[in-house]
Amino acid sequence: MPKDFICKPCGYTISVGWYHYHEFKEGYGARTKFACGQCGICHYVEHADRTSSIPDRYLYLRERSGLSEKHPASQPPGPAEVSSDLFTSFDSFVCPVCQSRGKVITEQAVKEHLPACPLCKEEMALLTEWTS
Repeated sequence: MPKDFICKPCGYTISVGWYHYHEFKEGYGARTKFACGQCGICHYVEHADRTSSIPDRYLYLRERSGLSEKHPASQPPGPAEVSSDLFTSFDSFVCPVCQSRGKVITEQAVKEHLPACPLCKEEMALLTEWTS
């Protein structure tokens, strides 16, 4: 279940978590959302349908989404870029935008503590949870 978080001081939002699609277009059935803890860019791993022979694919936004509560990160401003890089793990993840390594805000991480805002470093608050 994805969760949207907001930074009250600066208004930035991020969205993290897993959800499934209702239509399996292009052979993908689910998406995991996470954010770079350094620059705040949203990233996704689309999971291939179990019956498909295609691999999971990694996507990211070239610019920040979620710059206000009225336009949260769960509603990106444009299409995500499909990366030619294969996603292997959060530990070895390198953000293609800011080149930081291993600094990710994931669904697991927010279960342990509220994330720090990538832009101003203040603690973020839960804005909403949603299901697909």
